[in-house]
Amino acid sequence: MFTPLFILAPTLELQKKTAFANTPFGHETAHPDLLIIQETPSIGIETVRDLITWSHTKPFSLQQKVVIVAEAGRMTPQAQNALLKTLEEPPEFLQIIMTGTSELGVLETVRSRCRVMRVQPKKEHWVESSGKAEETTELFVWPTTLSSAIEQAEGLAKDREEAIDWCEKTLLNERLSLERYAQNAVYLDIGLRKVKHLAHAIRLLKRNVNTKLVVEDLFFHTRSPLSVSLSAPPSVPLSVPLTALAKPETIG
Repeated sequence: MFTPLFILAPTLELQKKTAFANTPFGHETAHPDLLIIQETPSIGIETVRDLITWSHTKPFSLQQKVVIVAEAGRMTPQAQNALLKTLEEPPEFLQIIMTGTSELGVLETVRSRCRVMRVQPKKEHWVESSGKAEETTELFVWPTTLSSAIEQAEGLAKDREEAIDWCEKTLLNERLSLERYAQNAVYLDIGLRKVKHLAHAIRLLKRNVNTKLVVEDLFFHTRSPLSVSLSAPPSVPLSVPLTALAKPETIG
């Protein structure tokens, strides 16, 4: 069962980025197992009742459903009170994520039922409500398409040492995520796959295998399973088998 998550970040963009980084959807915003609530100027009790009804129906194609309530402080007190039972006892397949710039407007009874994540725009670390802080390399959203995998690989592949450092820190973060979501089969499958390929990429990078090919292969094999299931698989692999490339790069 998922613990409801309350993300506090200074900008709407950072709130959105953090929210999706904690789901299996990547950048995908239109999916039957995803519900996004971002009403203005307020979120009323009828909207929350619709949320509750939606959340108790079984997932359509994944093993979980996700609801994101943007700017949770916009919920009326009545709406928040109506949500309490679902926060306390959500269906085992339901993940609730709320976002906001501050805790103002959010009832203590709501906050106390959530894990609070505070995100800063530069160092981008999160602090849980327990007060424990864990540093992250950056707030990273894994690629969900072949084109985005190639694009993100190009940026990371410019420097071997930076690529190794990023992979090592990301591997640590993924292992921490596995501990937090060990009871969820979807996250366990995704997380184990990422850990496996990150560890493999680190070994290859330290053996001087071509940096760009290693990173492309990493992102190709760790794309969100959502994107893989919704799009046809590529007719050719993203890169040649890396086992054949374990030799130093030539310069010049």
